[in-house]
Amino acid sequence: MPAPASPAAALRGPDLVPTASLGAMRRAQNSVEDFVRSYFPYYGLGPADFLDAWHVLVWVEATVYQIDEENEGLAARARDGGGGDAGALSGLESALLAGLRSIDPASLPLWGRARGAAPRDPAGAAPRDPAGAAPRDPAGAAPRDPAGAAPRDPAGAARAVSLGDRDEDLVGGLLTPGVLGALRDGWRYWGLERDLCARLARPGAPVALADVHLAGRLKSFDYRVMHHVLRALLGLPAPAGGPDAALLRFLELDEALVDLHDDLVDYEDDVEANSFNTLRCYVRAHGGGAAGALAARVSELEARHAEALAGVAGVQRLRYIRRKHEAAGGDAGALEWKVPRLILDEAAFLRGLAGGGGAGGAGGAAAG
Repeated sequence: MPAPASPAAALRGPDLVPTASLGAMRRAQNSVEDFVRSYFPYYGLGPADFLDAWHVLVWVEATVYQIDEENEGLAARARDGGGGDAGALSGLESALLAGLRSIDPASLPLWGRARGAAPRDPAGAAPRDPAGAAPRDPAGAAPRDPAGAAPRDPAGAARAVSLGDRDEDLVGGLLTPGVLGALRDGWRYWGLERDLCARLARPGAPVALADVHLAGRLKSFDYRVMHHVLRALLGLPAPAGGPDAALLRFLELDEALVDLHDDLVDYEDDVEANSFNTLRCYVRAHGGGAAGALAARVSELEARHAEALAGVAGVQRLRYIRRKHEAAGGDAGALEWKVPRLILDEAAFLRGLAGGGGAGGAGGAAAG
């Protein structure tokens, strides 16, 4: 894994600080591909447009995965009575924030391409000069380097920044308020993940379903980071209302349902790795009644999902429906909810794996 960014490394410029391993990039590949196929059409874009933004989106998602791997390592060690210092993530956090701040979206090819909309500086400055002059800093400072190499605060590359800093000290370049908010959701999720996994690693320790539901809502923060980065690359301001705001509200629910479905598929792997998984938490809270309780949760989320979809603009709604069926690949079963065999005794399950056998538990059931 790359070493956490240091002030000395930052002096070379935030675009030169390594933040992701090959393994993290490999994990990011499927997410980026799905994001491009699913979210680009909402803005009238296609896979070909990805070539004008691939380096930014891949770097962002791979860095998020690198931090996620570090956080999962902390959570996994909780089962062995270990743990770790979450502060070890701060070097990567600082490098990600500094890198985002250093990129001038108006210097990149996607600027202004969405549906022919007139772009504005992501921080709210005036539209770009028709003659092609570089946009000015919102505070009235000198124009950014057209190549996007210089951050809004030239000293920022050498100064460690964190999500705990004030918004006005962070926002700049691609680090818009929307991107910043999504990243803060990510740090909140990782904290919940560590806490919940530490509890799950202790037999009988209770979990609060309110925390489980919050973690489930925050888990896909990386898609929201990429979404806000894409909007910044296109020069679109944060939606204060209207069709784009309705789309973002709907997608947050859709992402939560997709993650919940993935939790059912990955259930046994997540038990083995001591990873966060909603079904694991429901088994801890409800025992053998977890399948029925989860079915009620799924029904509630699907009702809210349908209501939110009805509020999405017609063209965007059709694009969502088309992509959903495309992702299913014509397999109707891919859209069904199937709860796997419940693992009521994780310790026995793990002993079975170590011995090369299986583990007993309650039977699976349909969630809806």
